[in-house]
Amino acid sequence: MPAGKKNLVLEQGTDFSFSFTIKDPITKDPIDLTGYTFAGQIRENYDSPTPAETFHISVPTPANGTVVVELSNAETSAMESQKNMFYDIEGTTPGSKKFRILEGQIYISPEVTR
Repeated sequence: MPAGKKNLVLEQGTDFSFSFTIKDPITKDPIDLTGYTFAGQIRENYDSPTPAETFHISVPTPANGTVVVELSNAETSAMESQKNMFYDIEGTTPGSKKFRILEGQIYISPEVTR
C-alpha cells in the first residue's frame, strides 16, 4: 500500500504535534500497533546527507492505532524558516518489515515573537 501524502506547516518556535490513526484498508478498523516502531525525519532535500530534524514519535495506546509525532519549541526554533522541506514517517512491524506510512512537504513558518 503506498504511503499517504500530507503537506504540513511547522510554526517556528512552537511545540509541534500531530497524530494519525493507522487503519486496516479493508475493514477500516484501527490496527493494533503493539510491537511496531516508527521513525521520521525532515530534510531540506530528498538527498540531503543529514536531517534538519528528527521527529519524536510515540504510540500512547497501541490498540487504538494512533501515532503521535512531535517536536519541541526549542527544536522548531532552531529550524531555518520560510523554507519548504520534505519529511516522511516509516514504520517497522514486529516481524521487521518496513513500510512508509506518511510523506510530504513541510513548510517552516517564521516566528516573529521571540
